[in-house]
Amino acid sequence: MTGTTVDLSGALTGTSATLSSTLGVAGITSSAAITGTTATLSGALTGTSATLSSTLGVAGITSTAVITGTGISVTGTVTASGAALTSDRRYKKDIATLEPITSPSMLEELQSVRGVSYTWRQSEFPEKDFDSNVHYGFIAQELEETFPDLVGTDANGWKAVRYNGMIPILVESLKQAASEIQDNKLRITALENSIAVQDRRLEGETFTSYSNSQNYIIITLLVTLVLLKLVEIYKMSNQKKQSHTQDNNITVTNNL
Repeated sequence: MTGTTVDLSGALTGTSATLSSTLGVAGITSSAAITGTTATLSGALTGTSATLSSTLGVAGITSTAVITGTGISVTGTVTASGAALTSDRRYKKDIATLEPITSPSMLEELQSVRGVSYTWRQSEFPEKDFDSNVHYGFIAQELEETFPDLVGTDANGWKAVRYNGMIPILVESLKQAASEIQDNKLRITALENSIAVQDRRLEGETFTSYSNSQNYIIITLLVTLVLLKLVEIYKMSNQKKQSHTQDNNITVTNNL
C-alpha cells in the first residue's frame, strides 16, 4: 500500500506500507517493513521491522526485530535484559587518555562531585510518567560544573546526564589511586628501613657510651683505691716514726 496519508480507526494489516507523508492509525500489524517519515499511533505498533527517518510517536511498540531511528524519547521506565553501546575503535577519532580538567588529579575532581538520592516530582510533571522509587545519581547542573561533557541540554533547557561517561572517569581515578597507594607503600618502606638503621646506630652508640662509662667508673674506683692505700701507708709510716721517736726518748731518759 502506497500513499501520502492513510487514516484508519482499526488495524492496517499487510506485508508492506510505504508513506511519503503521515500515517495515522489506531494499530499497525506487519510482517515486513513499515517505512515513512512520521508515524503517530494511539495504540500498538507490531511488526518485524520499523525504519523511520524522522519521528516515531507511539503509545506502545512490540517488535521481534530491530527498531531503527534517529532518536528515542521515553517518558516512563525502559526495561531490558541487556544493552550494548556502540564503541568500536573504527568509529572513533581524537582518542585520548582522560586527564584532569579543573584539578591536579582526577581524584580531586571526583571529590567535588556530589552523589545524591532523590525521588521524582510526579505531581508537577504527570506527563513524564515518573515512578515513585528512590533513585541514586547526580544533579545535572552540579555535575556540569566539573564534567560538562557528561551533561546534555535539550532545546527547552532541560538537562540530562550521560551516566555511562562516568565509568571511564572512575576507572582512571581508581588507577591513579592505586598508583598513589603503591608510591606511599614504597615511601613507608623506605622510612621504616631508615628508622631501623637509625635504631641500630643509636643502639651501637648507647653500647659504646655505656662501655666508656663503665671504664670510667672502674678507673675512678682503682684510682680511689690506690689513693686510699697510699694514705694508709702514709699513716702507718707516721705511726712508726712516732713510735721510734718515743723509744729514743725513753732510752735517753734512762741513761740520764
